[in-house]
Amino acid sequence: MSASSLDFVEIGQMLSSIDLNPVQAALQGPNLPLLYEFVSDKNAVHYADRVGFEGYALQFSDETKGIVELEAIDKWGAELASMLYTYRSIARALPTVGGDEAQKRAMYASSFEVLDPVMEGIKQLILFKERVVAKWTTNLGLLIRAEARLCASNSDGAAIPCEALYVQLLSTLDTLALIDALKDTKACLNNDFSVYKRAFQHCRADLPDAQQKDAENTLLQQMLPSRMVMLTALRASVQKLGGYDTVVADMATLAIEHLENEWYLLPTEKHRLLRSAAHALWLLDSPDKGGVNAFHHQRIKRDRFVKWLRRYPIVPLYGDMFANLPSVLERCPNFGTISPTELIARTGREAGARASQYSVTAQLPPLRAQAVDLQSEITQLLRRIDALGGAERCEASLKSRHAHTELALELLELTMCGCRLMSGVAALLHEVLAYKCAHVATDAEMHERARGAEWCDYERALRYNLDGAEKSALVELVATLKDLERCLGHVCGSNERLLCRGVHELTQRFIHQTMGAPTRKAVKYEKRALKTVLMQLRNLSADAGIAKEDIDRLLDEEVIKSKWFKHSENLGYPARAVPPSQTQLWLMRATARALYDERSPHIKGGMMHEAPLSKEIIKEMSAFVSASACFPYLLRLSSTLQELGDVSVLWMREFFLELSQRVQFPISMSLPSILCNHVLANGNSHLLPRLLYTFEAYSDGARRALQTHRQQHLLVEIEAETNLVFDQVL
Repeated sequence: MSASSLDFVEIGQMLSSIDLNPVQAALQGPNLPLLYEFVSDKNAVHYADRVGFEGYALQFSDETKGIVELEAIDKWGAELASMLYTYRSIARALPTVGGDEAQKRAMYASSFEVLDPVMEGIKQLILFKERVVAKWTTNLGLLIRAEARLCASNSDGAAIPCEALYVQLLSTLDTLALIDALKDTKACLNNDFSVYKRAFQHCRADLPDAQQKDAENTLLQQMLPSRMVMLTALRASVQKLGGYDTVVADMATLAIEHLENEWYLLPTEKHRLLRSAAHALWLLDSPDKGGVNAFHHQRIKRDRFVKWLRRYPIVPLYGDMFANLPSVLERCPNFGTISPTELIARTGREAGARASQYSVTAQLPPLRAQAVDLQSEITQLLRRIDALGGAERCEASLKSRHAHTELALELLELTMCGCRLMSGVAALLHEVLAYKCAHVATDAEMHERARGAEWCDYERALRYNLDGAEKSALVELVATLKDLERCLGHVCGSNERLLCRGVHELTQRFIHQTMGAPTRKAVKYEKRALKTVLMQLRNLSADAGIAKEDIDRLLDEEVIKSKWFKHSENLGYPARAVPPSQTQLWLMRATARALYDERSPHIKGGMMHEAPLSKEIIKEMSAFVSASACFPYLLRLSSTLQELGDVSVLWMREFFLELSQRVQFPISMSLPSILCNHVLANGNSHLLPRLLYTFEAYSDGARRALQTHRQQHLLVEIEAETNLVFDQVL
């Protein structure tokens, strides 16, 4: 071999030893050229594949139909919310009508032509209110009848009401409250409608559908000035139903239970649960004399509500809007029957403790330390997977099913912890901004900080309401969130195969091991009600391979009753990277949750016999239900990370634009620009490497303007401000 060839060999060995992913400081957030999703939608088929699972074709049939209908309403409501939030006055841009009669008529016709398409979109609120009240009330009646059957004297065979329908009703209730809040804060809607109505009166003779438009205008005129018109209509309809109080009280309690058990992942879900818990109490409370008192209802445990509603009195609502939960409770007719301090902090000490909950400087250090440790663990694990040949080859490299399973479960656990940590960081960011917007700087503070300059409400909320330490902490918070998003983004792609493997493993362990003993006991001692449910659960989710004998043995009662089944580890299922479908997971979690519900007969024993489901089994079932709540998010990890890492709230300011009656704020008032200038003002400090993280607000804001709001003017404004700020940095 020649010397030149040896040189090439040495060069090749040297190049192969170079680490292509060196550990170095990151200067900006992740930039994904391609968004990859294992599952495109959380409910892409609307549970239509439910009929393919034997034994479940009729179970939850009506509830499933109701859930799908309410999900469609939520989607429609999200579109209306986006339209209302980004709505800006058109009438202010129209010229004043003047001149002779011909000129006036032409100007009115032009104004009507401009305003009519916009008003047609606003008129959807009328149909939305009617449809959501009808669907919400209908599905509430379904739960009322199910609850009545359960409470009947012979209720052993009655099914537990579907918890998923309760959750969906809470979501739709919050959507309705959001639409109400957006409508009530947009004064420009009334102004534009007045101009539109005036123009319509001058043009109606030329319109073929003038009579229909006149009727719609009358309904819209009654709706726009009225506050909380949608929630009020819903409460009037709900309180006509007999037995509504029991179901609505359970609904409010379920929202608190979800918060206590962390059966959510996204910050928006956490804040929605808090808002819907307060609105459910308002919906439950009756203004009639002798009616339902929400605060003394037997199913409302006030201490559980106190813990959460006093801890989070201010929660984000939409964009730069916030919800004041104490105000929601104070609107309840029977709020005066309890001590106000029980649910609302009144003393200075309590107010101080509440403020510390929203203090970014106090909450950041532990979150940052957890993020550093977690990123180190995930990086080490991913390097280990790469050393084994990647996710697709590591099973062959390990030569052991157990080792491969433990590797998949470790990655699943770390990814789940990372997503929950991202959720905590993102929730803190949103909550801090909402608290600042709700508690603006006082007049005395403004005179001191503004130094005689003119100021508006937006500056009172953010620019002059943040000190230097808080600005530094916000920069660090955004950087921490984006670092976590980048680190977890390395799990996306081929490594998601291991996540699917971990989800499959946990699902099969639950079916074969956790529920194996109760299934054998129910089959052996012919406990028919429990046996039917457990065998259906086994048929729904158990994996037994593709061999016919394995499939037959899976549901063979003689095999289940045998000693082999009792003493075996039941690990006959194959090791697959195939998670359950969305419908399978929903049915499995719903069935398991119903089995250990407090109203379930399967958890109740007697003087001479123990309960069919022991406390240990119930504990394991509860742990699986809690853990599996995150599975849908992990199976669409890319979109989950994108939503968790979204910091567009730093730029969104449509609420304050409406409040200040301005077209747009200068960049000196923009929070991303303020944070950028703060980093530069600190010179060569620890914040300087974080400079480009402040631009992530513009990137996320542009994506939200395109994908969520679909408003070109927002994208143009964000792009223009980004260029101005970047020029200033240079």
